[in-house]
Amino acid sequence: MAIKITKNSKAFTIISSHSSPYANFREILEELTDRTTNINGEEYLIGGDFNAHSQRWSYRDEDARGKQLQEFIAEKHIFLLNSSDSPPTFEHNK
Repeated sequence: MAIKITKNSKAFTIISSHSSPYANFREILEELTDRTTNINGEEYLIGGDFNAHSQRWSYRDEDARGKQLQEFIAEKHIFLLNSSDSPPTFEHNK
């Protein structure tokens, strides 16, 4: 889902995404690529639950989705807003 806010001829898009742990993650990243490409250089913010683990966002482990998401972030020159010492927004205790 995406919403575009325009004020004084300046546009800003907010993109919200959720990826089920069972979804094809490459397809999710391709959809995000399409959305960010279609906004033609405007500023945007992506927020989402990607079910991706990475130490960059405070998980103890890293999974394939986490690696793919990190590659996406690097390729698109996206800034990650949370710091590595921030607690995860969800913790699962086994």
